Amino acid sequence: LFLSARLLMYCIKKLGRVINGHPSTRWALAAMGGTQEGTNNSLIAIGLGLTVLAIIGQVDGNLRTSINNNLPEVAPSYFVIDIQKSQIEEVRDILNSNKGVISFDEAPMLRGIITKINNKQASEVAGDHWVIRGDRGVTYFEELPKRFNLTKGQLWPKDYSGATQISFAAEQAEELGIGIGDSVTVNIMGREITGEITSLRNVDFSSAGIGFVIAMNPSALKAAPHSFIMTIYVSTEAETAVFNNLSSRFSNITLIKVRNVIERVSNLLSSIATASSYGALTTLAMGFLVLLGSAASGQSARSYDAAILKTLGATRKDLIISYIIRFSLVGATAGLVAIFFAVGGAWCITSLVLELPFKIIWDTALMIIIGGLIANLVAG
Repeated sequence: LFLSARLLMYCIKKLGRVINGHPSTRWALAAMGGTQEGTNNSLIAIGLGLTVLAIIGQVDGNLRTSINNNLPEVAPSYFVIDIQKSQIEEVRDILNSNKGVISFDEAPMLRGIITKINNKQASEVAGDHWVIRGDRGVTYFEELPKRFNLTKGQLWPKDYSGATQISFAAEQAEELGIGIGDSVTVNIMGREITGEITSLRNVDFSSAGIGFVIAMNPSALKAAPHSFIMTIYVSTEAETAVFNNLSSRFSNITLIKVRNVIERVSNLLSSIATASSYGALTTLAMGFLVLLGSAASGQSARSYDAAILKTLGATRKDLIISYIIRFSLVGATAGLVAIFFAVGGAWCITSLVLELPFKIIWDTALMIIIGGLIANLVAG
C-alpha cells in the first residue's frame, strides 16, 4: 500500500502539470501531489481495511457461485445410504418403474482405514494427509463404472479371483507419492487386507456424486458384510413421490436431499463470511479514525492554501469542489488499490487452496471502491 501511495503521488505530480481542466481540478491534484504524507496516510489507513474486506467478498462470492450455481447442475437429487444387499434389487425396480427418475447410480460400500503403505506405517509415508485420517469409503466393482476413467494401469479382468488388486484415485495417489506396483494395507472390520495398486482412476469429488479413493476386485470384499449407497437424479416434480415411495417401503435406508445440504452449506459460508467481514469492518473503522486525525492535523495547512487561493480569485464554490475532488480521488484510489491486492489474494485462495474456478465479483469490487471514496470524503 505504501508503494502504491508513492506511485500515485508520482503520477499525480505529472498529471497536475499537464492537465488543462477546471481550476478546481488542478488545485486538487496540486494539493494531492504536494502533501505526500497526508495522501500516504489516507491510502494506508483505509486501504488495509478495504483490502481485507475485498478479499473476503471475492472469496465468499466465488465459493457461493460454485455451490449455488455450479453444483446444483451436476448434483443428484438424493443421496441414499444403508441399502442392504437383500434390498438393492427391489430399489432398482422401483426407480426403473418411475418415469420421473432420470437416472441413478449405485455402489457397494464398506469402511476401512489405511494402516500401511509398502509395509510401512501409513503416517510415515503420507504424513497427515486426509486420506489416512480416519476411515474411508471402500468399494468394489467387476467393470469400471462410467463415472470413472483410468489414467494409468489396467483393471483386473472379469471374474478375477487372485491376489487383491487395488484401483486408487489418481490425484490422491500423486499427493501420497504412490503409484502402480505399490502396496496398500486397509483395515476393514478388523481384517487387514493388503493389495497391490494396479490402476489409477480420475475421481471427481466436487459433483456430490459417488466417489471412492480405494476400490478393490470383487473377490476381495464381496463376502464381507456391507451395504449399498446410491445417487438418484429425479425431475423436480417427482422428488416427493420418490422420497415417499422409498422411505415408506424401506424404513432402514436414509435419503438425503442434496439441495437441502447445498442450501445449508451456503448459509454456513454466508455466516462465516459475515463474521469475517465484521473483523474487516473493525480494521476499516480504525482506519477511518486515523483519517479523522490526519484530516484534523492538516486543517491549518488547508486553511492556509484556501486563503492564498481566495487572494488569487478563487470562490468558495471553487474551493469546495476542489476539496471534494481531492478527497474523492484519494478514497477511490484506495479502493482501487485494495481491489488490486484483493483480487490477487482471493485468486490464490480460490484457485490454489480451494481448487475452484475464479472470477472477479464486480458488484463487490464496485462497492469497495465506492466505500473508499465515501469514507475518505466524509473524513476529509
